[in-house]
Amino acid sequence: MVALRGAGGIFPYQAWWARQKENTGVVVLFVDSYCTRGYLCENSTGDNDKKRGAIMRMWDKVSINQRVLDAAEGYRFLTEREFIDNKSIGLIGWSRGGTMALAVQRVSKRLQLPNGGFKGTIAFYPNLVHVQGHKQWKKCLKIRQPTLFIF
Repeated sequence: MVALRGAGGIFPYQAWWARQKENTGVVVLFVDSYCTRGYLCENSTGDNDKKRGAIMRMWDKVSINQRVLDAAEGYRFLTEREFIDNKSIGLIGWSRGGTMALAVQRVSKRLQLPNGGFKGTIAFYPNLVHVQGHKQWKKCLKIRQPTLFIF
């Protein structure tokens, strides 16, 4: 499973969730589009961390296209692992990550991912307010894969 964090980074509860999934045999790969670009690499503090607040106000520093491509590369990375069932890789995201997960699914045909791409998506409280009017969002196709929205 490829996991996309929200604008505030990877929170302790998300890392806990990933460990719980791994205990059941599900591999979780967090793709952190901000850490790799030097914005925020924190995953042990909560909402009161001032660094998290600062980066949350700069949520658009990493573009929709960059985050979509990062998720696609996470998918490709998993497909190259022998211990991964390439026919069942899913996508999950929280908040801005949930929004980006939906964006990935809307452009999935264009990404030309091996094995048919992500098999489904879970979007926890996606923040669609900032993307629905965006020209890139409007050009995207409809989501065809199974998708669960949790608000």
